[in-house]
Amino acid sequence: MFKSSQTDQRQEADLGRRDALRVIGCLLCAAAVPGVSSKAQAQSLGAPLNILRPSEALAADGFKLMSVAGDPAILYASKTPVADGVQRGQVWLTVYSRICSHRSTVVIDPPRNQVMTCPKHHQAYDLATGQPTGYVHRTSDPLAQYSLQVRPDQSVWITGMIRPQAG
Repeated sequence: MFKSSQTDQRQEADLGRRDALRVIGCLLCAAAVPGVSSKAQAQSLGAPLNILRPSEALAADGFKLMSVAGDPAILYASKTPVADGVQRGQVWLTVYSRICSHRSTVVIDPPRNQVMTCPKHHQAYDLATGQPTGYVHRTSDPLAQYSLQVRPDQSVWITGMIRPQAG
């Protein structure tokens, strides 16, 4: 059987549309990946950000999920001192990025027993240090960490970055 030239042209046009849709899809996916822009956003925190009002309290091992400059983050309250954390009442507070330092997956599950675990490859992070822990050794890079300030009225503010996202 012979194909007409119109059929060949239509197939070429279809491939052109498919290729264009693939490119558009790839661009949209790249724009949606949180790790792609996390370093720039986290470092561009222009003004201090109030994350805890004076009337709000977190119990030991409590947490609050939030967004910092567009990136998912977690405010964690520890009953023991935390490196680069701040003390407020009976707890030490720290804020980490919830973007896994292994493959930039957003950690969406709540922490358990002072550990936050990435859903993609199950890398665990100790919330007292931000360091990778556990039996899965996908990365040695810690979570990005924000600097905090407790003001005289006991409100808590993010003032910048202590440790940016690795990579």
